[in-house]
Amino acid sequence: MAQANQTIRMSREEVAHFHKEMERRMRGDFTIAENERMIARRHVYNAIMSRNSGRNPLFTE
Repeated sequence: MAQANQTIRMSREEVAHFHKEMERRMRGDFTIAENERMIARRHVYNAIMSRNSGRNPLFTE
């Protein structure tokens, strides 16, 4: 079994950057490139769902 690293060291700058990015994403303030990637993922998701009669193939038996 793989061991989890539970003692990740982060500097104060890394923590501040993480908080700033998390806040930005939670507000929905995405860059143009991030929006394009999300739209592409949404199209793939919709294609998979339409091919499987609306049932998610990852969670069905």
